[in-house]
Amino acid sequence: MPDDEGKEWITIAEASERFGISERTIWRRIQHSIIEAKMEAKPRRRLVLVESIQASLKSDTPDASGGTSLTGHLQEENKRLWKRVEDLEAQLKAKDEITEQAKERSDTIILQLTRQFEQSQRLLEHKSEPWHRRIFRRTRKPDGPMGQ
Repeated sequence: MPDDEGKEWITIAEASERFGISERTIWRRIQHSIIEAKMEAKPRRRLVLVESIQASLKSDTPDASGGTSLTGHLQEENKRLWKRVEDLEAQLKAKDEITEQAKERSDTIILQLTRQFEQSQRLLEHKSEPWHRRIFRRTRKPDGPMGQ
């Protein structure tokens, strides 16, 4: 329906049917200020400007590079994000390798220290008497004729 200035305003459902795009796409473009919209008082409903829909569709038409400007932009962004994912996966793999090497080194050190401890313990056992022999030998007193 044309207004006083000669601009044609239609409902979102009419725009969706007329231009072959989903109502959700129209709402999203209104939200991002790509399509101009206004509220009609009675009946209370949202109207969109036909010219702004046509302009938004033209920005989706093929450009000189063979793709659409919006589609091309999204494809470039997608490529950039995939590259970022690959880089992060490579970093994660490198950190996992470093962590695994550090874990192997710590396991080796623990094993070596355990062996050294066991060896030291064996040496001490051979060089010293058991504690109970030392205590009882010092505390025992001769009892007289039977102890001699």
